Amino acid sequence: MTTGLDDVCEALVVAGDITPSQREMCLEAHSRLSDSGVKISPEEIVASYGFASRAVVDAAVNTKLGSGDKNFLAITIPGSMMRRLGVVPIGLKGKVLHLSALGSLDKEAEAEIIQEVRLSGLQVDEIINVPRDRSVILRSINSVQAVDKALIVQDLNTYARDIQNGNLLAKIVENLLINALQMRASDIHITASKERLENWIKYRIDSSVTPMFLVEPEAMRVLVSRLKQDAGMDFSNTRSPQDGRFSFSTMNSVVDVRVASLPADTDEALTVRLLDPNRILPLPQLFAGHAEIVSRLDALANSITKNGGIVLVTGPTGSGKSSTLNSFIRSIDRDRYRVITAEDPIEIRVPLTIHTQINEEAGFTFAKALRSIVRQDPDVIMVGEIRDTETAEIGIRSAETGHLLLATLHTDNVSDSIARLIGMLSDSYRRIGAMAVASLLRGVLNQRLLPRLCVCARPVPFEETALSQFAMAKERISGTVMQRCGCSRCGHTGLYGRVPLIEAAFWPASDEIRREMVRIFLSDEPVSSILQLEGVFYQGREDSLWMLVQEGLIDPQMAFDVLGGSPHE
Repeated sequence: MTTGLDDVCEALVVAGDITPSQREMCLEAHSRLSDSGVKISPEEIVASYGFASRAVVDAAVNTKLGSGDKNFLAITIPGSMMRRLGVVPIGLKGKVLHLSALGSLDKEAEAEIIQEVRLSGLQVDEIINVPRDRSVILRSINSVQAVDKALIVQDLNTYARDIQNGNLLAKIVENLLINALQMRASDIHITASKERLENWIKYRIDSSVTPMFLVEPEAMRVLVSRLKQDAGMDFSNTRSPQDGRFSFSTMNSVVDVRVASLPADTDEALTVRLLDPNRILPLPQLFAGHAEIVSRLDALANSITKNGGIVLVTGPTGSGKSSTLNSFIRSIDRDRYRVITAEDPIEIRVPLTIHTQINEEAGFTFAKALRSIVRQDPDVIMVGEIRDTETAEIGIRSAETGHLLLATLHTDNVSDSIARLIGMLSDSYRRIGAMAVASLLRGVLNQRLLPRLCVCARPVPFEETALSQFAMAKERISGTVMQRCGCSRCGHTGLYGRVPLIEAAFWPASDEIRREMVRIFLSDEPVSSILQLEGVFYQGREDSLWMLVQEGLIDPQMAFDVLGGSPHE
């Protein structure tokens, strides 16, 4: 369905999904492309720039652009659920979900859909079935790409008997990537070996590795060569590590694929990382259950000035730091502000953002990248990781000169993150640098990821759970909580996806608070003292834990494990 660009953009402006300046940029882009003979739908222009998600734009089109309701939000549900239940989501108005279904939905199906939407961080209490032509609903459902495991197994078996069939090999590679995306895999692990029992294709899903396909040795060898060739690597070289990348188009986006090979005693190991931009969730969904943190991050993203600032996102490897920064960048008006990143490697490309790839072997380090970036008139600078003294000092100086600096550190908590940044500074700059950090620090997030409950979770009385032994839990939680069960969707684990556990602090632009921060940094007083200053917003990890339990995103057993399994009275 295609409508006029003015109508689409105006509806999105009225609904608060894009800004007037973003609308004007889309209008200008459409005009220039039309002059060049390029045909592109209005929906594609808005979504391609990342001003609004495809789901939001589709919802504006599906409702014929008539709601003008700022509370109308587009939502998505898994393609497998759309097919199984015969539904197409339209959007959320207040706490009412509007969708179109092929038939009537029973209470069990409605409960499953409601729980799915709630797990994305949105509140829904009721479903309204909006009548639409059956052919339109079927077309929407059938447009969802779906490849099941059985099809790939069948094709692999056929290919093992005819490894000269290049068309079938191309189909297997494409279906393998689509299937991995469907199953939410972040990586595909491939081991090529002469031993039959070693040739596994595995997916990493929610931090766990799952064996998927056992492939015949000769077929695996050719499959690995094809992936390396697609990634621009030397497929004949199996004795040296190599890196490459390529991209492929799905119905909803272009997915970057990063391939890394490693010589192994078996023969060769390959890791294929899937960088799907659709996995970067908006801040409200990324930090489900943490409305105050979302509000403060939104305020930072929408109040960029030439006063500079520092925002740190910290945590261990694999804790979602890059996803958080990318989500934050998407919240910035990138049509008005110049955003430049320095990354190693570039993970997800954000439209209207300049990404630079660090290459230390060629001498292009984070420090050199930062020196070059500040000469490019940026408003926002994102540093993939502060690793050394030089990068830390240049980053702080760039914030002093009016840029908003976003950066990551591998630290365990908020106060350690600040202490690490100051501790990285050279002796000659530490005092001045500490004063600069005290003046410029806007916020610090420390995060890690916990397994999220599947929609099959069921409510149980809080008093019947192990968590009721904790005095603090009794003060925070009452009534019922959700407990994991298990179904085919989650592989009978009761868990599906991940959710961030957050420790966070934000400092206001108060001269009095900033003077106190300088005093603390230049004294022997613990850095953690700045978290107790009056006017500072601080949320501890345990506060985050109770919120996640109360919202039904994790169950009491998970919270019990995080707390160490022993009550503190």
